[in-house]
Amino acid sequence: MSRCPHSPSALADRPRLSLIRQRGFGAWAATIAEANVAANSNGSRGSLRARWLGEQMRQLRQARGLNVRHAAAMAGVHDADMKDYEDGRHILRYRQAARLLDLYQVHDPYEHDRLLDLARHAGQSPDNGSRNPGSPSHDPVLLDWLWLESQASRIRCHDTVLVPGLLQTPQYTAAANQPPRAAPTSQSLLKNLSGGLHAVVDESVLAQLVGGADVPRHQLLHLAEVIRAPNIHVQVLVSPSPGLDGMAGSFALFDVPSPYSAVVAVTHDTSGSAVHEGRPARRYAAAFDQLATTALDPRASAGLITSLSRQTP
Repeated sequence: MSRCPHSPSALADRPRLSLIRQRGFGAWAATIAEANVAANSNGSRGSLRARWLGEQMRQLRQARGLNVRHAAAMAGVHDADMKDYEDGRHILRYRQAARLLDLYQVHDPYEHDRLLDLARHAGQSPDNGSRNPGSPSHDPVLLDWLWLESQASRIRCHDTVLVPGLLQTPQYTAAANQPPRAAPTSQSLLKNLSGGLHAVVDESVLAQLVGGADVPRHQLLHLAEVIRAPNIHVQVLVSPSPGLDGMAGSFALFDVPSPYSAVVAVTHDTSGSAVHEGRPARRYAAAFDQLATTALDPRASAGLITSLSRQTP
């Protein structure tokens, strides 16, 4: 199945993300800014995953009532290094993370494995094994995607395959073989988007019979309802936008807090998802503006969505 960045790549063969459903990944968390990947021993800025891992390790340490000196001694590092690990400036090595998880008494197998997976991949770019079907169950790209999704103040996305992930019903998500989402989590994330969610969706997406007739009908009804929120805008693209050669396909732009700049996640038909910041993100932001200009305005789009929901058998 094709993949779109705002609905992380199809993972039907992977374990269900029960922890996401139970706690909501938005409480602590997927795609990373490529220029932020290389956190190294010289103290360069860490990847988003390294920062997220450090934040979780700090929370675990504090929950156990331990100070930095004690934790650093157990991990075999200096106090200053431990602070850098928790701030995400340095990458916590796999063995050090394993020692700390033992110290912090993280016994839940899922959480233990998830954090070790994160430690294993915190310094890698999305190109380092994240597209291999045999890669670890906690896909590094998915982890970064969910982190970005939960941290963004604004999300802009162009979807050519599926309805944007945060706007999907659970039944649609399951039928499309996407990672399961907790409905309350999606609702919470949408409410926390101070800059809103702005999606440009190809008309063909709305006509796809994902999972049979009932699933798309309920999805369209749900979409017609959620776009009534003042911070959610959906526009339907009924004809291709000219001048976007080489930029076809789905992509999502995340505005994240300082010191990080806007991040773009792009889906390539043959190579999966990649992420960029800086110039590529600005290029896709300009492309999104052009798409939004070409698409139906939000009111006309809402009317089309409502009409389609009534026509779907």
